[in-house]
Amino acid sequence: MKKLFSFIAIACIAMTVSAEQITVAQALQIAGQLEQGATTAEEYEVVGYVTAYAGADAATDGGWSKYSNQIFWIADKKGTAASNADGALEIYQGVPSEMVYVGDKVSVKATLTNYNGLLETTKRGVVTILEKVERPEQPAEELTTITAAEALEKCQALAVGATEKVAVLCYVASIKTPYDSNYGNVTVWLNDDPTSTYGDIQAYRAKCSAEDGAALKEHDKVLVVGNLSHTTYEKDGETKHSYQIAQGAQLTIKNETGVENIALGVEAKKVMMDGVVYIVRDNKLFNLQGVQIR
Repeated sequence: MKKLFSFIAIACIAMTVSAEQITVAQALQIAGQLEQGATTAEEYEVVGYVTAYAGADAATDGGWSKYSNQIFWIADKKGTAASNADGALEIYQGVPSEMVYVGDKVSVKATLTNYNGLLETTKRGVVTILEKVERPEQPAEELTTITAAEALEKCQALAVGATEKVAVLCYVASIKTPYDSNYGNVTVWLNDDPTSTYGDIQAYRAKCSAEDGAALKEHDKVLVVGNLSHTTYEKDGETKHSYQIAQGAQLTIKNETGVENIALGVEAKKVMMDGVVYIVRDNKLFNLQGVQIR
């Protein structure tokens, strides 16, 4: 029994251990002691200011990639440092809930590595924005929302390889691949019927916030903004066509709030509110268990 209590105590202590919070200078010192190609066994929480973007997409997308991660530099002070020599640490494919901007104060939880002499965090570190700089004003997009059925129709009309940006307001029929916190995306089938589990069109690896990703469920009302994609592939000696909303689209939950917004009526029908199905009958509102709500 004594051994059992000791085991439980050790397990509880292990569960409460969190990453040690360090400065960028400390991170550089720790990573600098590693051999090339080595990684720390311990995870750290490095706190600093974003000083520059990095990676192939740095010039156009602020280091933000189609996989919903970002490569950037952080330092202990605001500035333009973009190398280890300047006192900056590269954050390699960090995963923030939204794009970080130069000047933001962030914390990054990850292990540290010496990658061929470059001191950086390992990929998929969790990035939390602690302080935000003012965001640049984004040009308004003139996108009229369409249904999932209309999106499929538009996609089928596209030439192979062509794309068209759309905003689709519809419902989640089913979740093919649950939210992946490492990449910040989810794959879902979409439909215009809030009670159906059959999808008209798929949103492939759509980006979404960590909050929406954790909360997303079948029958949620969502807005998906992204590019339609018409591609082909070979199967069993035949050319098949694939229609979908391409990887990198932005998905946002748009559930209405409160059952009080449901209009009552005499005719029996199913309605969806906040991702829950209700029955309207004889000017009354019931849940699926038959309990009257209003």
